[in-house]
Amino acid sequence: MSFTAAPASVDASNQTRARRGIVVLLALYVLVYLLPLGVRPLSTPDEVRYGQIAREMILSGDWVSPHFNGVRYFEKPVLGHWLNAASLAALGESRFAVRLPVALATGLCALIVFWLTRRFRGSSTAVLATAIFLTTLIAAGCGSVAVLDAFLALFASAAVATYWVAINEPRPARRLAYLSLCGIACGAAFLTKGFIAWAIPTVVVAPYLVARRDWRTLLTTPWVPLGVAILVSLPWAVLMHRHEPDFWRYFVVVEHLQRFAGDNAQHTRPPWFYVAFLPLLGFPWIWLLPAGLLGVRGDGRDKQFLWYVALWALMPLLFFSLAKGKLLTYVLPCFAPLSILLAVGLERYFAAGGRRAFRVAAAVVVVVFVLLLALLMAAQRGAFGAAAYSAGERPQLIALAAFLVAGAACGGIAFFSGRPAVRLGAWTGVGIAFFLPLDVALPQRALDSVAPSTAVAHYAATPRDTVLVSDDWLFGTVAWTLARDDVYVLSAGEIEYGMSYPESRHRKLVGTMLADLIEANRGRHDVLVLCAASTEHDIEAQLPPTTERSQDGHVRVLKIAR
Repeated sequence: MSFTAAPASVDASNQTRARRGIVVLLALYVLVYLLPLGVRPLSTPDEVRYGQIAREMILSGDWVSPHFNGVRYFEKPVLGHWLNAASLAALGESRFAVRLPVALATGLCALIVFWLTRRFRGSSTAVLATAIFLTTLIAAGCGSVAVLDAFLALFASAAVATYWVAINEPRPARRLAYLSLCGIACGAAFLTKGFIAWAIPTVVVAPYLVARRDWRTLLTTPWVPLGVAILVSLPWAVLMHRHEPDFWRYFVVVEHLQRFAGDNAQHTRPPWFYVAFLPLLGFPWIWLLPAGLLGVRGDGRDKQFLWYVALWALMPLLFFSLAKGKLLTYVLPCFAPLSILLAVGLERYFAAGGRRAFRVAAAVVVVVFVLLLALLMAAQRGAFGAAAYSAGERPQLIALAAFLVAGAACGGIAFFSGRPAVRLGAWTGVGIAFFLPLDVALPQRALDSVAPSTAVAHYAATPRDTVLVSDDWLFGTVAWTLARDDVYVLSAGEIEYGMSYPESRHRKLVGTMLADLIEANRGRHDVLVLCAASTEHDIEAQLPPTTERSQDGHVRVLKIAR
């Protein structure tokens, strides 16, 4: 009897710990992702762009063709804009509403991590993998800033995860259902980011099946996801072609071929770019990668699952490294599988009595937080120019210092504790202490440089008949903050293509067109120019002597009265 009772007791204890872990995860998600959403002003260019596109979609009633500042905006397909517009329509125009969709997408991606890990490794590993994902810097950053990468990570993770479940499902009906879910996820990924979204599952699945020489699965199973993905994508694709015949030429040639391999690709970076930034993007968990790899190497369970997850983490990283155009957020889809690998490896590492690699990482983390605290104190004393925080920002200064002390303390607990659960809990605290200050404790001078909407909001009472002019840095912020879609631009930047259409070309002010615009509105309308200081220097010769000039944060304000 004692032989049968013990396993039942252990199982009940494991279930209790798993339930507690789930409660902690929910609390962590609310604390890190939901509560801070409305604190920071919207940043430029990304957050104001996606907020403005969603607003224009609602006001115009055009749910097929995205527009930004009143002109066509074809950089991305439509699903991300639909999700943002749905949030604004339901909750109103606010910071919280603009950011809520990405927070929910990150939460759903974490749920996929939990579901897949629990299915193949158990509840305790699933709780740890989910905690790792939610407290990794890149996931927390993309989950609290309105960018489309969180949507892509969600749909790509859903596609890769459901495909794995499908090929390991013996029942034909369920296998077909999971393959169909994979196709729905691929279709949603395409509607979010385009053809690049289909590359992620392809570069994971194909090498895995080729390595296993599972030719039958490779030749038969992809057709269901592909067919479903086409069915999901086709209605909008056809409507978009009929609505905007030039869309697919621009989208395929400029937004795919040129970005991936063109000599004029945006954000050109060297092949080692992502690898160089992994210690920051994956902070703090990726610093435990040596310990995790030691644990995975000694793990004898579900080797095929671990190989699949390893390819899921590695192959998209290699794929995006080959592209000429790179942004740090592009590799977010690699971190869901990496979280699973680390969870499996760290559990095995501690079970085998490992300590050294973990303690080395913990010691480094303590040093990092102590150095950051020293830099903060030096910056506040004026070592790098003006004090980091103004006299009225003492609460933010104290909060940041407290977070840094807490991060060092968590690192110290992780270093000295002998209990794996305490070590990993403390490491979770390290992640929170590192990125939560970015939401609640930044000084205004830092916010002004990345979120000039605070300065632009001072002109919210500007009469509707005022002619607004801005530059490529600020026009999105001006459009969103002042609720306008008719801002003239001194340099078109990302809406260059949209400004090339005949009905929009007059709002791109080149040569002496600004002077002509001012003259045309003399005695009729005020002209208000909001721009960077460098832009003011470029247009100085076109401004009349009566121009009123002021500075608001980093924003130069030039008013030409009627």
